[in-house]
Amino acid sequence: MAFIAALEALVLAGIRSLDCLAALQYLRIRFVDLESPMPLLNPFFQLKSNQCTGLWSAEILAALAKARPSATYAELSEDFGGVRYSKEGKLVPGATFPKTRPLSMKVASYEALSNDVLIT
Repeated sequence: MAFIAALEALVLAGIRSLDCLAALQYLRIRFVDLESPMPLLNPFFQLKSNQCTGLWSAEILAALAKARPSATYAELSEDFGGVRYSKEGKLVPGATFPKTRPLSMKVASYEALSNDVLIT
């Protein structure tokens, strides 16, 4: 979970910099794990024309509201669509897991997944 916390801190720093960079319309931070069993769960944050996608938390939302009040998320998903671990320890997508990269990824969902908890 330390990695996700560090990535969240990086996203927060990027968002806070928007105060000084008013003309900035595109910001992308992403992590690509080439060996990931579920590449769609690779964390990312993107701001494009005041539309955000990717990693989110209450702290990210508060910083965004302060630095760029006109920016919003396309959606705020609470989970990863039922992703869970099988008895063999492999990640298994749930019935509602998206076929494309999710528009939002809650930080707490990564914590639940790292604790081997069923995410529904």
